[in-house]
Amino acid sequence: MAEARGCGMGCRAPSLGEILLSRLAQGLRLFLVSEIRRGSALGPAVFQAVVFIAAAGMSGGQDVPEWEEFKVIGGSGYHHAGTMSEIAVLPDGRRVISSSRDGTARMWDLASGRELGRFTRPELGDVWGIMPLPGGREVLTAGDDDAVTRWELATGKVVKRYKHGGTTFRIALRPGGREFVATDRKNLAVLWDLETGKELRTFRGHTKSVYAAVFLPGGDRLLTGGADGKLKVWNADTGECLETLEEDYDDVFTLATSPDGKRIAMACGDDSVRVVDAGTLKLCWAKELPDDVNVVAWSPDGRRLALACDDKQLHVLRGRDGAVVRRIKVPGDSHTPVAFSRDGRELISGGDRMLYRWDVISGERILPAAGKPLVRDGVHFVAISGDGREVYAAGEGTAVQVWDTASGRPVRRLETKGYEIKGMALSPDGALLALGGSGGEITVMDAATGGVVCQCAGEGRMDCVRFDRAGERLVTAGSEDHIYVWGLPDGRLIRRIEGHDDDINGVAFSAHEDTLLTVSDDKSVRLWDLATGKAVHEFKGAGKDFHEIACLADGRSFLVTPHDKTLWGFMAAAVAPQGALSPERVAALVRQLADDEYSRREEATEVLRQAGRKVLPLLEAHNPPDPEAAHRLKTIRSAIRHGGFDGELRELWEFSESVRGFQSDSSGRFWAAAVGYEAHAKLVVGERRGSELHILREHSDGHSPNHIAFSHDGTMLATGNRDGTVSLFRYGKSEKE
Repeated sequence: MAEARGCGMGCRAPSLGEILLSRLAQGLRLFLVSEIRRGSALGPAVFQAVVFIAAAGMSGGQDVPEWEEFKVIGGSGYHHAGTMSEIAVLPDGRRVISSSRDGTARMWDLASGRELGRFTRPELGDVWGIMPLPGGREVLTAGDDDAVTRWELATGKVVKRYKHGGTTFRIALRPGGREFVATDRKNLAVLWDLETGKELRTFRGHTKSVYAAVFLPGGDRLLTGGADGKLKVWNADTGECLETLEEDYDDVFTLATSPDGKRIAMACGDDSVRVVDAGTLKLCWAKELPDDVNVVAWSPDGRRLALACDDKQLHVLRGRDGAVVRRIKVPGDSHTPVAFSRDGRELISGGDRMLYRWDVISGERILPAAGKPLVRDGVHFVAISGDGREVYAAGEGTAVQVWDTASGRPVRRLETKGYEIKGMALSPDGALLALGGSGGEITVMDAATGGVVCQCAGEGRMDCVRFDRAGERLVTAGSEDHIYVWGLPDGRLIRRIEGHDDDINGVAFSAHEDTLLTVSDDKSVRLWDLATGKAVHEFKGAGKDFHEIACLADGRSFLVTPHDKTLWGFMAAAVAPQGALSPERVAALVRQLADDEYSRREEATEVLRQAGRKVLPLLEAHNPPDPEAAHRLKTIRSAIRHGGFDGELRELWEFSESVRGFQSDSSGRFWAAAVGYEAHAKLVVGERRGSELHILREHSDGHSPNHIAFSHDGTMLATGNRDGTVSLFRYGKSEKE
């Protein structure tokens, strides 16, 4: 559960006991109904247990609501939630393991792309090196948790950890398989006994991080390279440095021994690959590439080398002399890890958070049965149609993918006119889709056909996009401090609002949609009168840049997040209406605003303020000639519209990890946050009850939620995930079924 911290507002997460009692009560109620339907005779003890546990589970007057995940759509083969680090093909040739900066190593079926196993711990961090152990039953991984971890392939259980003083990068297995070396950020290489976990010796001498290590023929010498641009040869049994190769190689990223053990290939930061004789370390050949070379791998027969280069190509070279055999252009960003299949016919590379398979001879991509992702580089924006039947998702590009939520099948793809999507919103009825771009572009299209309804042009990046409930106004904002209000369907500019001093990160309508709330990098939350464009209130954020804002059910309270571990907000005091006021009574109170006695003027002001929104039409009909009465009346109207914002922003909640995405449903009852990073990110769904925030559910499915959207009726929730998928949740599912 998330960590709840006292905030003076009654914020409290339900205890484990309360959750268990609630679950048990629900189960017993279902059992009781089932037995009654079957005509079973239930003894008094059963009824007493049901009554007692049901009462305990219902403390506070209501059950903990359910938000159940019912579908994940958009999945493809070999997909991580972060960039790749290394690839290792297991001895059977049918399985491959990849490590990633999403905090996991994953095992895949090579033919289908299906995930077979996941190796992760909450504190693992980026995972770098991989080394399958002899026998094909275990694997070692190196990573940001300052250790090498040994895993059981069949179960994903941790067998042993080998603790370093800093991030570990690569692993080299000593001939015989009983010892291994791991390199680390503390400029060290460390030799370990695999079975006992004992540190046998430490190799000290590099002045920067050690990235790579291989054992030389016979296993009595060790070769290391790293960020200091040096190669060092060590006596593996004593730890003595035998030789330092003084040539400056820039960063030495990878060292790879040929299958016959006679040559060593090096990937270096000076845009080159070198092959040296493993016995003498004399240069056999060197090849300069167009950009940084990150990883080099030998084919199983030693006849070819494969390189992952920052020029967005894979280079296949002839092993004996470095002649180019083939270049394969990769999609998206540069790929980093690369490996050959066991038969040497395929090349496996990692980029765009997933593995790619290539035919070595033809250079063609081999698609797994699961296919390729329809949203590349993760889902950055997600929306659900008004009826909940369709979900929209966009990533880093110009396209929006639409799926049918019932079947999970793609139904269409919508494209912008050439600009990258920076903001997205779907109108509440699902009829219109609005897309914002980096150059001020705003396109409103027919969500069913993709036809352009109107186009607008603002200034700067448009990453805040929001419809009003009627779909008649669109608000956009972003990097140029301006807020734009557009009329639909013609796209006319209704109003340009200015006042923030830095990028605007989030916008939200108040419940009655006469007020707009915005958050900015100028460390403020501001409220604007949409009828005039004038600022009506400003909250200072205690030195924090707030990134997202969501209004709550009373229309005056709101929550904001600075993308750290905290949730801030303003909880408005409850308004107690004084009952309906007749036109005659309103007129009398307006006259009283000009009374000679101050107490009488204050009394009339307070009664009118407390009367609520129903009195607004009556107040609009009055225009008192007395200056003070006119000023008081203007203040009363504004206070009713924009509602009692006296007070300060407060920190209301602290999670265990940072908040990455945040949203509330249209009614303001529920809120949801994406909490944490990469594969360990989770969805947290909460509810406001009076002046308290309650957590209803936490969920982690490994897809790493990134963006959140509720359906307009508040019964469905979608998360756009970093691995290119969308997870769908339904409210009340367990009770209905």
